[in-house]
Order: sequence, then C-alpha cells, then structure tokens
Amino acid sequence: MIWEDRPWDSQFFSFRIAAGFQEPGDDADSLRKFCRETPADCLYLFLHHPLSDGFQSVLQDWGAICADWKTTFIKSELQRQTVDESSISTPDTISEECYQLAVKSGCRSRFFVDEKFRPRQDALYREWVNTCVGRPDALVWEYRSGNEKLQGMMCASCHGTTGKLGLISTAPECQGQGIGFRLMQILENFYLDHACTTAEVVTQFQNHKACGLYRKCGYAISEIREVWHLWKR
Repeated sequence: MIWEDRPWDSQFFSFRIAAGFQEPGDDADSLRKFCRETPADCLYLFLHHPLSDGFQSVLQDWGAICADWKTTFIKSELQRQTVDESSISTPDTISEECYQLAVKSGCRSRFFVDEKFRPRQDALYREWVNTCVGRPDALVWEYRSGNEKLQGMMCASCHGTTGKLGLISTAPECQGQGIGFRLMQILENFYLDHACTTAEVVTQFQNHKACGLYRKCGYAISEIREVWHLWKR
C-alpha cells in the first residue's frame, strides 16, 4: 500500500487524514498491516474494484465503510463543438444560488455518504468552486433561462494537457432538458482553447445520470476504485 498524507483535508476537516493506495501484489495481510500502523484519525483507502481476496473481511474487522465507487471517465479525442451560448455566462462573482446548486451536485459524494464529513460538505463544495475563480486556466459557468433563473452550473480547470471537470449541476426541475449536454459542449471548446488533448471527469458509479451524460459526450470509463473510509478515532 502506498501511503499519502492529506494535509489540506486534515486542516479543512479538523481530523488527521491520510490515504492508502493499493499496489499490485498487495494482499489482505498488507492491507491489515497498513490499517494498523498508519497514524491517522481517518484513512481514505483507494482499492481496486472488485476487491481483492480477503479485503472485505479486513475492512469489516476495522469497521470501514465503502463511501464511493470512484469512477474516472476519459475522453482522448476532443473536437470543436457548435453550441448556442446565449444562455451561458462566466460570472466574475459567484452568486449564492450558484454555490447552492454546486452543493446539490454532491448528494452522492463520499463526503455526504460518510456522516462524519457531512457537516462540512457545504463548505467543501464552495471551496471547490472558488478554486476555479480568478485563474486563466479555470472557469465557472452559469446557465440561466430567459428570466435569469439559474438552471445549471459548471466549473473546470486545465492541468497541463488534461482538462478536468470539477463540478456540474442542473437544477432538479430542469433536468432532462439538455442543459448538462450543452455545458459539456462549452467545456470541450474551453479545453481546446487551452491546448488540452485529453478530458477527465470523476463521478460515482451509482450516479447513473452523470455516467449517462459523460458516455453521451464521448467519454469512456478508464478506472473504478472503491473508496473506503476507515475511522481510527
């Protein structure tokens, strides 16, 4: 298991947090040793799906919870999209309703599933939106109807030649109207404008609507990791 300290998470959540990543050849004994010896209040365990032999028993012994099947989608052939941008803007100041819509997108996230993190989930998603403000390689988009009502939002950033979607959310009453698809088209143009050759997005495997949207936009699953939270405090 590869150990990784998580200082930002530790400071934000006020717990000592570390992460463990499964390596080829890791078995139940190595997982058990890692869980026992790693100093932390909470461990994020990123494990292969399906679980290796014996892992389930070790995790149960420690009282760990499966908080997510972290599903990474990749698109490696980006193309310029033609899309009506009349309802889409990139605000200089993020509105409260935009923050609220971003928070709603996390109803299946591991930070909501795990009740110990849930009280800080609102603040966490606000922080994720803020990381895309005031940067040349990142943006926040809003989708508003003719009466200026916010119907959708999205934030994303570029990391070298890879564009990464942070959050995308459509108001519940507006779902099924193609808003998410149009935002994803705008996003692909943004990536190309910043010389990205690959696009990446991470979601929960159980979020069937999100997975369906990304497949519709030409993305394919590259990896599924089970994320377990193990509380030692």
